[in-house]
Amino acid sequence: TAGRLLAGVASGAAFGPGTAWVKELSAPGTGARRAVIGLSAGFGGGPLVAGVLAQWLPLPTVLPYLVHIGLMAVIIPLAWHAPETVPPEVPGRRGELRAALRRPEFRYQVAPAAPLVFGVPTVSFAVLPGLLRLHGLGAVVAGALAGLTLGTGVVVQPLARRLDQRRPGSSHYAGIALAATGFVLGAVAVHWAVPELLVPTAIVLGGCYGMLLVAGLSTVERLAAPEDLASVTAVFYCLTYVGFAAPYVVTAIAPVVPPPVTLLIAAAFAAVLIPVTALSTVPLRRSTSDERWR
Repeated sequence: TAGRLLAGVASGAAFGPGTAWVKELSAPGTGARRAVIGLSAGFGGGPLVAGVLAQWLPLPTVLPYLVHIGLMAVIIPLAWHAPETVPPEVPGRRGELRAALRRPEFRYQVAPAAPLVFGVPTVSFAVLPGLLRLHGLGAVVAGALAGLTLGTGVVVQPLARRLDQRRPGSSHYAGIALAATGFVLGAVAVHWAVPELLVPTAIVLGGCYGMLLVAGLSTVERLAAPEDLASVTAVFYCLTYVGFAAPYVVTAIAPVVPPPVTLLIAAAFAAVLIPVTALSTVPLRRSTSDERWR
């Protein structure tokens, strides 16, 4: 438990500033995609490598952590001496930060869908493999599903951008629809014990992850002033972290609600978000203050 708590603190400390840093160093319109690629590479590649190490090499409960520690020993000195790209915060910025979080685009579009960002891939590779018989290959299958899910999230980024260019906010709706579809596929796979369905389920849920993460980060980038970008991004990530509770929820209610039913309930919840979000949002367009920040 203590290790998971520290891992969560470390992730939170890195995701927000790291995403903001990538955006600051990127050309306009490319920051969100680059941030998603970096996040997905670690989020998907880590479990994939750890699954292989745990499945086929000695010390399965120790070796994956040793590799991670060695990697961090190399990265920390490099990151520690990196130059700051934004001046220190000046008085009076707090009001503008709150204004960005109160914008309808954030409250009614980004925030409701944010828990699905990490909840969906967690279901894909942490929940579903544990509900099916995998003939002793659980570790490597979970790692492979993580790579497939997060890899799909990277592949769909150009599509997410094209959708938003045609109609702002479309990638939010597409991501939510993919979440509902993926949960239904997962329920079918578990109820009828069909492990082969884990592959298309991972692809669909990975598409949801990519769509919603790109959409959320792009909206945050548009709403926040440069000085507030890391803070608003951190708030967004805090909301996405709620999705990591998915395995605990499924396990806790399993004696009362069978996992296939839980997945169908999750699909219904995601489907409800589409009309609710559509009725509660306004067109995504830059205000005068947004132009001033740019």
